[in-house]
Amino acid sequence: MLELFREIDEKATQAKAKKILQAYRRLCRIAGSEYTLRSASAFSDQPRSKNNQPSNGLETFVVKRLDAEREIAEIDNAISLLSSDIYKEILIRRFCEARQCSNICIYMELDLSESEFYREQSKALLEFAEWYKAGELLVFKPYVTG
Repeated sequence: MLELFREIDEKATQAKAKKILQAYRRLCRIAGSEYTLRSASAFSDQPRSKNNQPSNGLETFVVKRLDAEREIAEIDNAISLLSSDIYKEILIRRFCEARQCSNICIYMELDLSESEFYREQSKALLEFAEWYKAGELLVFKPYVTG
């Protein structure tokens, strides 16, 4: 219960949100990539390894692709839940579109001043952190008693 009232470390939270969002394009490449069979020996009737890890290239590829698809879905869901359309636009243009735009390009297209863009981006990152996997990215300042 106390965690609900603890103060959020905004800079650390924003940094974690940026790290997740910066992986978006790479995840899209992984999720959309095609597996090419290198040799017929990749198929085997052998069971998976003892530690339940994929035992060949095809299994590894499929697992990575499914993980990437799940992560993309989590990010997309968090962005879709943002309270402001401008927050959504900023994060999508900055981190998700295939063509990477500079911050200048984004704030000019959105008709925002530079300072307004950075203020809105900061708010968008914080709200994204709250929505992503039920607040998994939130960093709290140490609780001080007394």
